[in-house]
Amino acid sequence: MRLRRLCEEKAKTKKCHVDVKTREQYVRGGEDREWLEIALVEALQKVGPDRSQHKKLTAEFKARVILVRERMEMKEQEVTGQWLTEEKMVKSGDYTATTIAKVIAYCNRFPSALVRRWKYDTEVREYFVETSTKQTIRNTELYKRQEACDAGDALQQKENRSLVRTISQNI
Repeated sequence: MRLRRLCEEKAKTKKCHVDVKTREQYVRGGEDREWLEIALVEALQKVGPDRSQHKKLTAEFKARVILVRERMEMKEQEVTGQWLTEEKMVKSGDYTATTIAKVIAYCNRFPSALVRRWKYDTEVREYFVETSTKQTIRNTELYKRQEACDAGDALQQKENRSLVRTISQNI
């Protein structure tokens, strides 16, 4: 089955085998389309190229696309901050009284992670105040293991791309 047949709308009925997001990804082309090709190759390897397995292949392709999309969209956020007491926030001059009240209220919503006792006086509480936020896309160990099992190494992925083109031309 060709990727084009899966992702394009039918002229008369305007129906499509895949969801709108996948169709848009196909239309954009480039790297987005390559990920769809990899998903199709993985589905073909699992189900087989037999034409009678069309529905199974379509279902497996959709499942693979969802998996690939989750891999691509998974983001990890790195937050940098300081542990400050209420007194330190006031003395620093960086925070207004209303901002300090909002910081304390927010931290009290998640006390196990954002509130701790001050080590010099256990009755005084310290609050985690964010100073910067950085967002990066990273694969966790779970996804790395899953990719190793599902797709193999990078060399195998390159072979899969050429295999998809060969299979698409033959079908």
